[in-house]
Amino acid sequence: MALPEIWSEFVLVGDRLEPEYITERLGLSPSRGGRVGDPIIAGKGKRLTNAWILSIGPERSYALDEQIDRLVAQLKPKTGEIARLRVDLEVEARLYCAVYVADETPEIRFSPGAVAWAGEIGASVGVDLYIGADEAYLRPPLRISGSPPH
Repeated sequence: MALPEIWSEFVLVGDRLEPEYITERLGLSPSRGGRVGDPIIAGKGKRLTNAWILSIGPERSYALDEQIDRLVAQLKPKTGEIARLRVDLEVEARLYCAVYVADETPEIRFSPGAVAWAGEIGASVGVDLYIGADEAYLRPPLRISGSPPH
């Protein structure tokens, strides 16, 4: 049985956002970032706004909640700074995940701690679920996780 691929990311987006400035203020290197007009999704389309993105995955695992918690753990020490940046630069914060279903759909849930943290910084929460479609062009390179199924 094939495990699903899961992918989690924290995103700051906005017209006034400068990715290098966010990196400097947070003291964290993004997984990727971009500016208006940069190509996105394997060159299919152009970015409509500036973005700073920290992500984990994709990984083959059922443990989406654990992956999200690992991402939040990296960001939690920067909670106050993220909240200030969101207001000062008028940027949107997003906690987002994607699930590419293989044989079974994993349980899709967020821990209370992840939900509370997202609320504290004013982040939206989103999930994309891909079932039976060939969305390979959307996926970054795969990493294998040792997480057991729930």
